Amino acid sequence: VITDGTTNCYVFINPVPTNIKIGDKVGLKGSMKIYYKLPEVVSPTDIEVISSDNNVPRTQVVDITSTIDTYDATSADYISFTGTLTKDGNYYNFRKEGATYRLSATYPSPDATTLLDSFNNQEVIVTGYYNTRNTSNKYLSIIVTDVQAADPDAKYCRVAEGASINVAADAISTTLHIKANAAWTLSGDATVTPPSGEGDASVEVSFPANTDSQAKTYTLTLVCADASVNQTITITQAAAGGGGGGNVAYTLDGTITGGTNSYADASDITQDNVSWKVMGNTMMSPWRIGGKSLTNAKRTVYSTSAISSNISKIKVTHGAADGVTVNSMTITVHSSAADAASGANAKATFTPTFAANSDVSVTKSGSESWAGCYYRIVYDITVSSSSSNKFLQFIKGEFSE
Repeated sequence: VITDGTTNCYVFINPVPTNIKIGDKVGLKGSMKIYYKLPEVVSPTDIEVISSDNNVPRTQVVDITSTIDTYDATSADYISFTGTLTKDGNYYNFRKEGATYRLSATYPSPDATTLLDSFNNQEVIVTGYYNTRNTSNKYLSIIVTDVQAADPDAKYCRVAEGASINVAADAISTTLHIKANAAWTLSGDATVTPPSGEGDASVEVSFPANTDSQAKTYTLTLVCADASVNQTITITQAAAGGGGGGNVAYTLDGTITGGTNSYADASDITQDNVSWKVMGNTMMSPWRIGGKSLTNAKRTVYSTSAISSNISKIKVTHGAADGVTVNSMTITVHSSAADAASGANAKATFTPTFAANSDVSVTKSGSESWAGCYYRIVYDITVSSSSSNKFLQFIKGEFSE
Protein backbone atom coordinates (compact mmCIF):
# COMPACT_ATOMS: atom_id res chain seq x y z
CA VAL A 1 0.00 0.00 0.00
CA ILE A 2 1.21 3.51 -0.82
CA THR A 3 -0.35 6.59 0.73
CA ASP A 4 0.16 10.34 0.88
CA GLY A 5 -2.13 10.70 3.89
CA THR A 6 -5.13 11.76 1.80
CA THR A 7 -5.74 8.59 -0.21
CA ASN A 8 -4.42 5.00 -0.27
CA CYS A 9 -3.62 2.81 -3.25
CA TYR A 10 -2.52 -0.78 -3.66
CA VAL A 11 0.60 -1.62 -5.66
CA PHE A 12 1.02 -5.03 -7.28
CA ILE A 13 4.66 -6.01 -7.64
CA ASN A 14 6.26 -9.45 -7.85
CA PRO A 15 8.79 -10.19 -6.53
CA VAL A 16 8.61 -7.65 -3.71
CA PRO A 17 11.78 -5.50 -3.68
CA THR A 18 13.95 -6.32 -0.69
CA ASN A 19 15.21 -2.75 -0.37
CA ILE A 20 11.80 -1.22 0.43
CA LYS A 21 10.29 -1.22 3.91
CA ILE A 22 7.38 0.32 5.76
CA GLY A 23 8.03 4.02 6.32
CA ASP A 24 10.00 4.55 3.10
CA LYS A 25 8.98 7.50 0.97
CA VAL A 26 9.09 6.26 -2.62
CA GLY A 27 8.63 7.42 -6.16
CA LEU A 28 7.48 5.07 -8.92
CA LYS A 29 5.80 4.82 -12.30
CA GLY A 30 3.18 2.29 -13.33
CA SER A 31 -0.17 1.58 -14.94
CA MET A 32 -3.40 2.07 -13.01
CA LYS A 33 -6.16 -0.52 -13.14
CA ILE A 34 -9.24 -1.35 -11.10
CA TYR A 35 -9.01 -4.66 -9.23
CA TYR A 36 -12.10 -5.76 -7.29
CA LYS A 37 -13.39 -2.16 -7.42
CA LEU A 38 -10.16 -0.76 -5.96
CA PRO A 39 -7.50 1.24 -7.84
CA GLU A 40 -4.18 -0.55 -8.10
CA VAL A 41 -0.82 0.32 -9.63
CA VAL A 42 0.55 -2.60 -11.67
CA SER A 43 3.96 -3.25 -13.21
CA PRO A 44 5.66 -0.36 -11.40
CA THR A 45 9.02 0.81 -12.72
CA ASP A 46 11.63 3.40 -11.76
CA ILE A 47 11.08 2.69 -8.07
CA GLU A 48 13.14 5.10 -6.03
CA VAL A 49 13.50 5.30 -2.25
CA ILE A 50 13.55 9.02 -1.48
CA SER A 51 13.82 8.78 2.31
CA SER A 52 13.41 6.18 5.06
CA ASP A 53 12.13 5.77 8.62
CA ASN A 54 9.22 8.16 8.12
CA ASN A 55 6.03 8.09 10.16
CA VAL A 56 3.37 6.55 7.92
CA PRO A 57 0.63 9.13 7.24
CA ARG A 58 -2.83 7.64 7.77
CA THR A 59 -6.03 8.69 6.08
CA GLN A 60 -9.03 9.32 8.31
CA VAL A 61 -10.15 6.11 10.00
CA VAL A 62 -13.56 4.77 8.91
CA ASP A 63 -15.23 2.80 11.72
CA ILE A 64 -17.26 0.02 10.07
CA THR A 65 -18.33 -1.78 13.26
CA SER A 66 -22.01 -0.88 12.84
CA THR A 67 -22.02 -0.90 9.02
CA ILE A 68 -20.05 -4.04 8.16
CA ASP A 69 -23.07 -5.74 6.56
CA THR A 70 -23.49 -2.92 4.04
CA TYR A 71 -20.06 -1.32 3.85
CA ASP A 72 -18.42 -1.19 0.43
CA ALA A 73 -15.78 1.12 -1.00
CA THR A 74 -13.99 2.02 -4.20
CA SER A 75 -10.74 2.96 -2.47
CA ALA A 76 -8.43 1.32 0.05
CA ASP A 77 -9.99 3.06 3.05
CA TYR A 78 -8.20 2.92 6.40
CA ILE A 79 -10.84 1.17 8.49
CA SER A 80 -11.41 0.02 12.05
CA PHE A 81 -13.68 -2.64 13.49
CA THR A 82 -14.49 -3.75 17.03
CA GLY A 83 -15.32 -7.42 17.50
CA THR A 84 -14.14 -10.79 18.76
CA LEU A 85 -11.02 -12.22 17.12
CA THR A 86 -11.01 -15.96 16.46
CA LYS A 87 -8.43 -18.06 14.66
CA ASP A 88 -10.18 -20.53 12.36
CA GLY A 89 -7.49 -22.87 11.04
CA ASN A 90 -5.08 -20.47 9.32
CA TYR A 91 -7.61 -17.64 9.09
CA TYR A 92 -8.05 -14.73 11.50
CA ASN A 93 -11.66 -13.54 11.64
CA PHE A 94 -13.34 -10.70 13.51
CA ARG A 95 -17.04 -11.01 14.34
CA LYS A 96 -19.63 -8.76 15.94
CA GLU A 97 -22.73 -10.23 17.52
CA GLY A 98 -25.77 -9.57 15.33
CA ALA A 99 -23.77 -8.92 12.15
CA THR A 100 -24.08 -11.20 9.11
CA TYR A 101 -20.68 -10.34 7.66
CA ARG A 102 -17.31 -10.89 9.32
CA LEU A 103 -13.96 -9.20 8.83
CA SER A 104 -11.04 -11.41 7.75
CA ALA A 105 -7.32 -10.62 7.88
CA THR A 106 -5.68 -11.17 4.51
CA TYR A 107 -1.95 -11.50 3.76
CA PRO A 108 -0.90 -11.11 7.44
CA SER A 109 2.83 -10.56 7.83
CA PRO A 110 4.79 -12.71 10.32
CA ASP A 111 4.71 -9.81 12.80
CA ALA A 112 0.96 -9.37 12.29
CA THR A 113 0.42 -13.12 12.74
CA THR A 114 2.25 -13.05 16.07
CA LEU A 115 0.15 -10.08 17.20
CA LEU A 116 -3.10 -11.71 16.07
CA ASP A 117 -2.26 -14.97 17.86
CA SER A 118 -1.80 -13.08 21.12
CA PHE A 119 -5.37 -11.70 20.99
CA ASN A 120 -7.15 -14.91 19.96
CA ASN A 121 -10.69 -15.18 21.42
CA GLN A 122 -10.57 -11.63 22.76
CA GLU A 123 -12.62 -8.57 21.90
CA VAL A 124 -10.33 -6.23 19.97
CA ILE A 125 -10.17 -3.10 17.88
CA VAL A 126 -8.49 -3.89 14.57
CA THR A 127 -7.33 -1.27 12.08
CA GLY A 128 -5.98 -1.62 8.58
CA TYR A 129 -6.65 -1.16 4.88
CA TYR A 130 -9.92 -2.32 3.33
CA ASN A 131 -9.24 -4.93 0.65
CA THR A 132 -12.30 -6.70 -0.81
CA ARG A 133 -15.93 -7.59 -0.13
CA ASN A 134 -16.96 -11.23 -0.69
CA THR A 135 -20.73 -11.44 -1.00
CA SER A 136 -20.77 -15.22 -1.54
CA ASN A 137 -19.06 -16.06 1.76
CA LYS A 138 -20.12 -12.85 3.50
CA TYR A 139 -16.86 -11.35 4.65
CA LEU A 140 -14.72 -8.26 4.15
CA SER A 141 -10.93 -8.45 3.90
CA ILE A 142 -8.52 -6.19 5.74
CA ILE A 143 -4.75 -5.71 5.58
CA VAL A 144 -4.07 -5.49 9.31
CA THR A 145 -1.80 -2.74 10.65
CA ASP A 146 -2.72 -2.85 14.34
CA VAL A 147 -4.73 -4.80 16.89
CA GLN A 148 -5.54 -3.60 20.39
CA ALA A 149 -7.70 -4.87 23.20
CA ALA A 150 -11.14 -3.26 23.09
CA ASP A 151 -10.88 -2.87 26.85
CA PRO A 152 -7.70 -0.91 27.65
CA ASP A 153 -7.62 -2.63 31.04
CA ALA A 154 -7.79 -6.12 29.54
CA LYS A 155 -4.98 -8.50 30.46
CA TYR A 156 -2.65 -9.81 27.76
CA CYS A 157 0.36 -12.11 27.54
CA ARG A 158 2.36 -13.30 24.54
CA VAL A 159 5.81 -14.28 23.29
CA ALA A 160 7.06 -11.62 20.89
CA GLU A 161 8.95 -14.21 18.77
CA GLY A 162 5.78 -16.20 18.15
CA ALA A 163 4.91 -19.83 18.83
CA SER A 164 7.56 -21.44 16.62
CA ILE A 165 11.29 -20.71 17.00
CA ASN A 166 14.22 -22.26 15.10
CA VAL A 167 17.78 -22.40 16.45
CA ALA A 168 21.07 -23.76 15.13
CA ALA A 169 22.44 -27.18 16.08
CA ASP A 170 25.27 -25.68 18.14
CA ALA A 171 23.01 -23.22 19.98
CA ILE A 172 22.78 -23.79 23.74
CA SER A 173 20.22 -21.07 24.48
CA THR A 174 17.80 -18.59 22.98
CA THR A 175 16.11 -15.51 24.40
CA LEU A 176 12.33 -15.06 24.33
CA HIS A 177 10.63 -11.76 25.09
CA ILE A 178 7.43 -11.95 27.10
CA LYS A 179 4.99 -9.10 26.52
CA ALA A 180 2.43 -9.06 29.31
CA ASN A 181 0.58 -6.97 31.87
CA ALA A 182 -0.25 -9.90 34.15
CA ALA A 183 1.43 -12.75 36.01
CA TRP A 184 2.71 -15.63 33.85
CA THR A 185 4.68 -18.87 33.95
CA LEU A 186 6.78 -20.53 31.24
CA SER A 187 7.84 -24.15 31.66
CA GLY A 188 8.64 -27.27 29.65
CA ASP A 189 11.43 -29.66 28.67
CA ALA A 190 14.15 -26.98 28.53
CA THR A 191 15.57 -24.80 31.32
CA VAL A 192 13.75 -21.46 31.58
CA THR A 193 15.22 -18.46 33.45
CA PRO A 194 13.22 -16.86 34.96
CA PRO A 195 10.34 -19.37 34.85
CA SER A 196 7.73 -16.83 35.94
CA GLY A 197 7.09 -13.15 36.22
CA GLU A 198 4.59 -10.31 36.01
CA GLY A 199 4.74 -7.93 33.08
CA ASP A 200 7.32 -7.72 30.28
CA ALA A 201 10.45 -9.84 30.64
CA SER A 202 13.39 -11.35 28.74
CA VAL A 203 13.59 -15.11 29.32
CA GLU A 204 16.59 -17.31 28.56
CA VAL A 205 15.77 -20.84 27.42
CA SER A 206 18.73 -23.23 27.74
CA PHE A 207 19.36 -26.68 26.25
CA PRO A 208 22.39 -28.76 25.18
CA ALA A 209 23.91 -28.47 21.71
CA ASN A 210 22.50 -31.00 19.28
CA THR A 211 25.07 -33.59 18.18
CA ASP A 212 22.49 -35.92 16.62
CA SER A 213 21.77 -36.31 12.92
CA GLN A 214 18.10 -35.44 13.52
CA ALA A 215 16.57 -32.15 14.59
CA LYS A 216 15.37 -31.85 18.18
CA THR A 217 12.21 -30.19 19.46
CA TYR A 218 11.65 -28.53 22.82
CA THR A 219 8.11 -27.72 23.96
CA LEU A 220 7.25 -24.96 26.41
CA THR A 221 3.89 -23.84 27.78
CA LEU A 222 3.09 -20.19 28.48
CA VAL A 223 0.31 -19.83 31.06
CA CYS A 224 -1.34 -16.58 32.08
CA ALA A 225 -4.61 -17.19 33.89
CA ASP A 226 -5.67 -13.53 33.99
CA ALA A 227 -5.39 -13.28 30.19
CA SER A 228 -6.80 -16.80 29.57
CA VAL A 229 -3.56 -17.79 27.85
CA ASN A 230 -2.35 -21.39 27.68
CA GLN A 231 -0.04 -21.43 24.67
CA THR A 232 2.44 -24.00 23.37
CA ILE A 233 5.81 -22.62 22.25
CA THR A 234 7.95 -24.93 20.07
CA ILE A 235 11.72 -24.55 19.69
CA THR A 236 13.25 -26.60 16.88
CA GLN A 237 16.99 -27.21 17.05
CA ALA A 238 18.63 -28.11 13.74
CA ALA A 239 20.41 -31.42 13.23
CA ALA A 240 24.19 -31.53 13.60
CA GLY A 241 26.23 -31.20 10.43
CA GLY A 242 23.17 -30.89 8.21
CA GLY A 243 22.45 -34.62 8.56
CA GLY A 244 18.79 -35.51 8.30
CA GLY A 245 17.85 -32.14 6.91
CA GLY A 246 18.47 -29.91 9.91
CA ASN A 247 19.50 -26.65 8.22
CA VAL A 248 16.96 -25.05 5.92
CA ALA A 249 18.78 -23.98 2.76
CA TYR A 250 15.77 -22.71 0.82
CA THR A 251 12.11 -21.93 1.54
CA LEU A 252 9.31 -21.61 -1.00
CA ASP A 253 6.95 -19.31 0.91
CA GLY A 254 3.29 -19.74 0.05
CA THR A 255 2.28 -16.71 2.12
CA ILE A 256 3.99 -14.31 -0.31
CA THR A 257 1.48 -13.36 -2.98
CA GLY A 258 1.98 -12.75 -6.68
CA GLY A 259 1.35 -14.43 -10.03
CA THR A 260 -2.25 -15.22 -10.94
CA ASN A 261 -5.56 -15.86 -9.20
CA SER A 262 -6.43 -18.68 -11.61
CA TYR A 263 -6.70 -22.21 -10.22
CA ALA A 264 -6.13 -23.86 -13.60
CA ASP A 265 -3.14 -21.85 -14.84
CA ALA A 266 0.44 -21.80 -13.59
CA SER A 267 1.89 -18.74 -11.90
CA ASP A 268 5.51 -17.76 -12.44
CA ILE A 269 6.98 -17.27 -8.97
CA THR A 270 10.55 -16.29 -8.15
CA GLN A 271 11.78 -16.29 -4.56
CA ASP A 272 15.41 -15.96 -3.46
CA ASN A 273 16.63 -16.40 -7.06
CA VAL A 274 14.81 -19.72 -7.57
CA SER A 275 11.93 -19.75 -10.08
CA TRP A 276 8.81 -21.92 -9.90
CA LYS A 277 5.65 -22.78 -11.78
CA VAL A 278 2.75 -22.97 -9.32
CA MET A 279 -0.62 -24.20 -10.56
CA GLY A 280 -3.03 -22.42 -8.27
CA ASN A 281 -4.26 -19.11 -6.93
CA THR A 282 -1.06 -17.49 -5.71
CA MET A 283 -2.77 -14.15 -5.20
CA MET A 284 -4.14 -15.53 -1.93
CA SER A 285 -2.13 -16.07 1.24
CA PRO A 286 -1.50 -18.93 1.78
CA TRP A 287 -1.60 -20.09 -1.85
CA ARG A 288 -4.71 -22.04 -2.86
CA ILE A 289 -4.45 -25.17 -4.99
CA GLY A 290 -7.69 -26.65 -6.29
CA GLY A 291 -10.57 -25.69 -8.56
CA LYS A 292 -14.18 -26.58 -9.39
CA SER A 293 -15.75 -29.98 -10.18
CA LEU A 294 -12.55 -32.01 -10.64
CA THR A 295 -11.84 -35.75 -10.73
CA ASN A 296 -8.25 -36.95 -10.27
CA ALA A 297 -6.96 -33.61 -11.54
CA LYS A 298 -3.23 -32.98 -11.34
CA ARG A 299 -2.06 -29.74 -9.73
CA THR A 300 1.70 -29.14 -9.86
CA VAL A 301 4.37 -27.06 -8.18
CA TYR A 302 7.80 -27.38 -9.79
CA SER A 303 11.05 -25.45 -9.98
CA THR A 304 12.30 -24.06 -13.28
CA SER A 305 15.70 -23.18 -11.86
CA ALA A 306 17.93 -25.23 -9.60
CA ILE A 307 18.45 -25.10 -5.85
CA SER A 308 22.22 -25.07 -5.53
CA SER A 309 22.46 -26.68 -2.08
CA ASN A 310 22.84 -30.43 -1.54
CA ILE A 311 19.32 -31.01 -0.22
CA SER A 312 18.63 -34.05 1.96
CA LYS A 313 15.16 -33.30 3.33
CA ILE A 314 11.99 -31.69 1.98
CA LYS A 315 9.16 -30.57 4.25
CA VAL A 316 5.88 -29.21 2.86
CA THR A 317 3.47 -27.47 5.22
CA HIS A 318 -0.24 -27.31 4.41
CA GLY A 319 -3.13 -25.38 5.89
CA ALA A 320 -6.81 -26.17 5.56
CA ALA A 321 -8.33 -28.38 2.87
CA ASP A 322 -11.68 -26.81 2.00
CA GLY A 323 -13.93 -29.14 0.00
CA VAL A 324 -11.06 -30.87 -1.79
CA THR A 325 -9.97 -34.50 -1.54
CA VAL A 326 -6.26 -35.14 -2.04
CA ASN A 327 -6.09 -38.61 -3.56
CA SER A 328 -2.30 -38.65 -3.57
CA MET A 329 0.74 -36.43 -3.27
CA THR A 330 4.03 -37.05 -5.05
CA ILE A 331 7.41 -35.34 -4.61
CA THR A 332 10.15 -35.96 -7.17
CA VAL A 333 13.74 -34.80 -7.64
CA HIS A 334 15.20 -34.10 -11.10
CA SER A 335 18.46 -33.19 -12.79
CA SER A 336 16.99 -30.71 -15.30
CA ALA A 337 14.26 -28.11 -15.59
CA ALA A 338 12.69 -30.01 -18.51
CA ASP A 339 12.42 -33.18 -16.42
CA ALA A 340 10.92 -31.29 -13.48
CA ALA A 341 8.31 -29.78 -15.83
CA SER A 342 7.32 -33.16 -17.28
CA GLY A 343 8.00 -35.40 -14.29
CA ALA A 344 10.35 -37.58 -16.31
CA ASN A 345 13.62 -39.21 -15.23
CA ALA A 346 13.19 -38.69 -11.49
CA LYS A 347 16.34 -39.17 -9.37
CA ALA A 348 14.06 -39.89 -6.40
CA THR A 349 10.30 -40.32 -5.93
CA PHE A 350 8.29 -39.99 -2.70
CA THR A 351 4.57 -40.50 -2.07
CA PRO A 352 3.87 -39.03 1.37
CA THR A 353 0.38 -39.02 2.86
CA PHE A 354 -1.24 -35.60 2.67
CA ALA A 355 -2.72 -34.18 5.88
CA ALA A 356 -4.48 -30.83 6.24
CA ASN A 357 -3.18 -28.36 8.84
CA SER A 358 0.05 -30.33 9.08
CA ASP A 359 3.28 -30.98 7.24
CA VAL A 360 4.79 -33.88 5.34
CA SER A 361 8.51 -34.64 5.20
CA VAL A 362 10.64 -36.82 2.95
CA THR A 363 14.32 -37.59 3.47
CA LYS A 364 16.98 -38.66 1.01
CA SER A 365 18.39 -42.14 1.48
CA GLY A 366 21.95 -42.83 0.44
CA SER A 367 24.80 -40.47 -0.38
CA GLU A 368 23.79 -39.30 -3.87
CA SER A 369 24.13 -35.53 -4.21
CA TRP A 370 21.08 -33.37 -4.83
CA ALA A 371 23.14 -30.22 -5.34
CA GLY A 372 21.82 -28.22 -8.29
CA CYS A 373 18.63 -30.27 -8.56
CA TYR A 374 15.05 -29.36 -9.51
CA TYR A 375 11.93 -30.34 -7.57
CA ARG A 376 8.34 -31.22 -8.45
CA ILE A 377 5.25 -31.64 -6.24
CA VAL A 378 2.07 -33.14 -7.68
CA TYR A 379 -1.33 -33.18 -5.99
CA ASP A 380 -3.95 -35.56 -7.42
CA ILE A 381 -7.23 -33.96 -6.30
CA THR A 382 -10.96 -34.41 -6.57
CA VAL A 383 -13.56 -31.70 -6.02
CA SER A 384 -17.24 -32.61 -6.05
CA SER A 385 -19.56 -30.60 -8.28
CA SER A 386 -19.31 -27.05 -7.02
CA SER A 387 -20.04 -23.54 -8.27
CA SER A 388 -17.12 -22.15 -6.26
CA ASN A 389 -13.44 -23.04 -6.09
CA LYS A 390 -12.37 -25.53 -3.43
CA PHE A 391 -8.77 -25.78 -2.39
CA LEU A 392 -5.95 -26.86 -0.15
CA GLN A 393 -3.60 -24.26 1.31
CA PHE A 394 0.09 -24.42 0.43
CA ILE A 395 1.91 -22.61 3.25
CA LYS A 396 5.56 -23.40 2.51
CA GLY A 397 8.09 -25.89 1.22
CA GLU A 398 11.37 -26.15 3.12
CA PHE A 399 14.46 -27.68 1.49
CA SER A 400 17.12 -28.62 4.03
CA GLU A 401 20.73 -29.74 3.73
